[in-house]
Amino acid sequence: MSEKNTEQNSEVTQQSHPLVEQLIHAVDREIIPEVFPRHKLNILSPSCPYDHRTIANQYHSEDKILIGGRVYLSKASFLKFLRRKLEQRATR
Repeated sequence: MSEKNTEQNSEVTQQSHPLVEQLIHAVDREIIPEVFPRHKLNILSPSCPYDHRTIANQYHSEDKILIGGRVYLSKASFLKFLRRKLEQRATR
């Protein structure tokens, strides 16, 4: 991870709810590749609180990659999306 990303993550970490941080770190550890198939999300990361079908309906990003009829996601943009969704839930 670059220094810039580390600084950005530390800034976000200071503002985030502790449970959100724990989930994000767990999902980050479990998903090893930088690009992964969306349909394998729950197999790659059992800690992810959302089903891959929920992600399909809510995750609208230009970072989606279509290969052979399957959608692949960028790990970095998915973690940003997940953090945003969890923060919304934590502040309710």
